[in-house]
Amino acid sequence: MDEVSWPDHIVDFLLKNIKKQKGKHGSVPGCTTLLPVHEDFFDPVTQEELYLIDLLAPARKLQEEKQKNEEMTEELVYLECEKQEITYQRSGQAKTLMNNIIFLKNIIDTNRDTIHLKPADEEKLNDIAKQVKEWREKEENKKKARSESTQQ
Repeated sequence: MDEVSWPDHIVDFLLKNIKKQKGKHGSVPGCTTLLPVHEDFFDPVTQEELYLIDLLAPARKLQEEKQKNEEMTEELVYLECEKQEITYQRSGQAKTLMNNIIFLKNIIDTNRDTIHLKPADEEKLNDIAKQVKEWREKEENKKKARSESTQQ
């Protein structure tokens, strides 16, 4: 059935008279009521007095919108979780790499007398030590930022 747009005064009249006509109207599955309309209001095509008024249409549309919003919210939560997981994996890989570098540097430092390093390797070790120091500072800054955000 095509939707019919009614002038506001007609809709107001129909809604006011629902209680009066309660015992006289029938019902149709999927629609709220089949209302007898005042004799001044005739269907211009069929000249019938009864119009099918679907009073639940706005509620159905609102429910559909709510359902769409819920689905979009679930999708956003899923995407955010996926993003957090990827970020966590990357930070975990970076921590593992830095811990391995620190471990190797400690081995080299403790066994310096048995390991014969070339001068070029010494420069690389200094670069690694510098990177480790920077990484530790970044981790400390992250921890401070997290603690400040949780305090606020």
